[in-house]
Amino acid sequence: MKAQEFFKSKKGFLSREKIQKYISNSEKFDSSIEDSNSAETILLFSTSKQKTWLIVTNRRMYCILDDIRKNKPLIAWSKPKSALTKDNEVYLDITAQDKTDEVGIVNIGPKMKNWYYTKSLFDKTKLSASIKGTIRKKMLE
Repeated sequence: MKAQEFFKSKKGFLSREKIQKYISNSEKFDSSIEDSNSAETILLFSTSKQKTWLIVTNRRMYCILDDIRKNKPLIAWSKPKSALTKDNEVYLDITAQDKTDEVGIVNIGPKMKNWYYTKSLFDKTKLSASIKGTIRKKMLE
């Protein structure tokens, strides 16, 4: 699906399903081995103007920013399975810390640092388990 099809009249946020399919616009997406329809999504951060999503397929994890002030979402980064797993285990250090009463900061591995998460969506101690569990389910089971 081409990006233009998503944005003919973008007003507000894309649905979870459209965000999930949006990963097919990534230059890293390989439709011969990845299926956006079976991907798992995690809403990481949500305000009235922006949402941050993690989308996990059997081969990659993508981070997408959906900002209503922009014409289309941004694929901020993606990481291959080899950077997230090792020896059939999730091999990724995920840490979280407080920023404000409503917002925390999460670091996902050594390079994906200082991403906001909405505290009402996750308990700080469960955030890591949720991300790692989704990676395990999609990439290792």
